[in-house]
Amino acid sequence: MTRKKQASTAIAPAKKGKPIKGLILTGIVIAMAVCVYAGFETQFFERAYYEIQNLTTQEVKVGTGVYTGETDFGIFTGNGTFTFTSGEFYEGAWQNFQMEGMGKLSHPGSGTYSGEFVNAQKSGQGTFIWDNGDTYEGHWDNDAMNGEGIYRFADGSTMDGEFQDNCFDHGTYTFSNLTGNYVIQYADEEMAAASIQFADGSIYEGDFSDGQINGHGTIIYPNGDTYTGEYENGKRCGTGIYDWNSGDQYNGDWSADKMDGEGTYTFSSGVRLTGEFSDNQFHSGEYKTNSEAGTYTFTLKNGQAVAVELSLQNGLKYSGGFSDGAFHGQGKIIYTTGESYEGGFIGGLRSGKGIYRWTDGAYYDGQWSEDKMSGEGTYYYPKDSDGYKLTGTFSDGKPNGECKYYVTSSRSYSTTWNNGKCIKVTE
Repeated sequence: MTRKKQASTAIAPAKKGKPIKGLILTGIVIAMAVCVYAGFETQFFERAYYEIQNLTTQEVKVGTGVYTGETDFGIFTGNGTFTFTSGEFYEGAWQNFQMEGMGKLSHPGSGTYSGEFVNAQKSGQGTFIWDNGDTYEGHWDNDAMNGEGIYRFADGSTMDGEFQDNCFDHGTYTFSNLTGNYVIQYADEEMAAASIQFADGSIYEGDFSDGQINGHGTIIYPNGDTYTGEYENGKRCGTGIYDWNSGDQYNGDWSADKMDGEGTYTFSSGVRLTGEFSDNQFHSGEYKTNSEAGTYTFTLKNGQAVAVELSLQNGLKYSGGFSDGAFHGQGKIIYTTGESYEGGFIGGLRSGKGIYRWTDGAYYDGQWSEDKMSGEGTYYYPKDSDGYKLTGTFSDGKPNGECKYYVTSSRSYSTTWNNGKCIKVTE
């Protein structure tokens, strides 16, 4: 009996060489991928492309413009020029595609910068010349004027000091115009002080802001007058002292370049006005003058003298009302003899009710008219006399008419007088 041949279950071995070839192919693909990735990461292809351009055409075109100059396998490094599509043109040092080091950058319609660059920005020392003739020479940072520098305007004006983000922070601003020569001190981007020589010859030193004289300062005028005090918008305003070359002086309040408010005006002669001024005129207060004759102090209201105090070298003294150049109203006068009067005055004459005292102790208390006792009044006799007082009517400085004569304070007689003479006595 013939036995059937059993089928074999063994797996035939693979052919040698196929797995190895597959691994090699995979490795090659991976290596190529790595190279490609590395090429992109290291800008190898871009650099190669740029290098080929530079070798063949002596220039490299990129999206922002055209570069001509030295390269390090496509990298802009060394000296070169770049023409931007926006119109700017750069000539100078490069480092790794960036403007780095010394160079010159031209801005069409604006100006040209020559100096240091860091990371494609103006940084370090440099000079910018604007098309309008302005120039800046100094320190730069982050593409802006930052640090010490000097800005020269085309008209000759200069800003010399510290800049921050293209703004003048502090330093000296010098300029001239039709009004004069100005030296302005800046602080914190604001005008702070000034030294000015005006075209008319005046000289100012002091505070300055908002393009005008503001604050406190001193001005010397061509004629020698001086003012030291406060200003507002270029005018004397506030408190200040004005000295005239004549020797006169005003010390007080000002408004809109005029004496206005409380103040004292002292004349070179010694005459002094103290009080309220308005529109350069003395309005009310005291007018005081010293002379060889004595001292006069007038009280004025609305520009008119209403009272006066005087003390003369001869001993005459007065204090009281005053009008139209004469004693007027209530007042007190001490005469050179030592006698005194206190009461009313009209036109410099004793008028109305008043008391006159003699040096011997006698006094009159009553009505006056045209500098004489006139009307009802009482005359008190000196203490060492026989009489005590006389009460009644007086005329032209003398008793006249019916009067009561007192021997003592309680004992009296009825009397009749005529032109100062007693013509009748009644018990």
